[in-house]
Amino acid sequence: MTAEQKSGFNGEGQLPRSAMDDTYLQHLGIAVDAFKDYVQHKSQNRVGREKDRQLIPFELEKYTGTLESLIKDVVYDELNGTRLYKAEDGSEMIYNTFDVSSFARTVYTRYTGRPLPELRPQPEGAEEPRRKTLVVFPSAPTVQAGHPFLEWSIQQGMDKLGPMLKKIERGEPLDDVRVVTLSTPTQKTWGRLTPKYVEQIKQDGFDVIGRTYADLLKHEGLFQGKSSSSDSIEFTGMSMGGSSAIATAKILLDEHVVTQSFAERAETGKPYLQIRLDNPAGIRREGEEWPERERKVLVGAAGLTFEVLKMMPKHLNFILAVGKEGKYIDDLAGELEKRGIRRMSDETQMKLKKEAVGSLVGYLKRGTLVPPDLKVTFVSGNSDLLTRSDEQSARWKIIQERGKSVPPIVSDTSLADGMPGRENRREAVVETGHMIPFFKLDSGQEMHRWLRSLDTLFTLVDGELT
Repeated sequence: MTAEQKSGFNGEGQLPRSAMDDTYLQHLGIAVDAFKDYVQHKSQNRVGREKDRQLIPFELEKYTGTLESLIKDVVYDELNGTRLYKAEDGSEMIYNTFDVSSFARTVYTRYTGRPLPELRPQPEGAEEPRRKTLVVFPSAPTVQAGHPFLEWSIQQGMDKLGPMLKKIERGEPLDDVRVVTLSTPTQKTWGRLTPKYVEQIKQDGFDVIGRTYADLLKHEGLFQGKSSSSDSIEFTGMSMGGSSAIATAKILLDEHVVTQSFAERAETGKPYLQIRLDNPAGIRREGEEWPERERKVLVGAAGLTFEVLKMMPKHLNFILAVGKEGKYIDDLAGELEKRGIRRMSDETQMKLKKEAVGSLVGYLKRGTLVPPDLKVTFVSGNSDLLTRSDEQSARWKIIQERGKSVPPIVSDTSLADGMPGRENRREAVVETGHMIPFFKLDSGQEMHRWLRSLDTLFTLVDGELT
């Protein structure tokens, strides 16, 4: 098994940031528009929360220009952190690692023009820096989908930038925060399959993908070193990626590489694994009645079509950006070729990839069972028409009512009705459909944190941070 990244123009695997100027970035326009909309219209309507000011035109231009630059920096770092993984069975895929802490340090020196302050001695009993790794499993219902250039790195980078800049200025150590975004070997541009691998998928479905991911993550060194009591690894599976995340987690837990027991983590130092599934498609809870395959497909296809039509008036720019995903992938493929990672999309590979995706979608229709002893948090859209069922609707209604007076992610044990495994489930219901618009456009919470990060950056530049 190998992971490769060939050198770039400067002999160190990196290209100048100016190389990004002509690259179409799928999330850039949406992020900037969401930020503008928040600071111009929604920032004064934060019910029960600290109000944000509205930016005057000069400030708005300054903030959005910097936001654009920072988002390009994130994607630039993702490209330079992209690796090609070659499995022993001959399959290949890319993945990328975004180091949020390193990003914050680079932003500090680049924008302030000052070197990093020296670390100050920490008081006795101070909490040790934590390691937190978010592993993102993409959805791949088509051969175009399943690439690793999603919005998660941008979200984490902007959310945590402000607090990290403050720590840097005070000479405090940073937590080690990373985002590992996986792709799939079925992805048309960067995946590679063998006929044997496709036959294995036909026979064992997501268990095969799970094995590939488990081996990749072990090769990445994600589970090496003794874990402290505050370290965490979180698997996030989106839609179809939920089945891949569950399959991967089962393998790593069976191999005793990770744990979901706090006592075992304290005793052995194994990393603690959290699992979050966003609008999981094809996931079955214990005891849940599963519709026959044909009805599930019909309802899902019709639901997704209606959902797109419903979203268009409010989130047209999001729909248009999704429609331009092909250009986004082509532009990034050109950037990766400069870094020595070639496209793998010949006629033979396309045939194999379509076969494999078709088989995985078939397994999705049958439903992936979540073992009752697996601790999982489900985050579902209350208007998700693709995966909705009568049982889910009833459960979501109860959770939403309870969520008015408690935190949005609440225990599901009161809904157990004797079903095994419910004590290991947490459920959250959010105001969205199956297709979740980038950057939580409606709530304003994310843009509030981005504004705070930019405020901190400009205060640092002006030398006024205390």
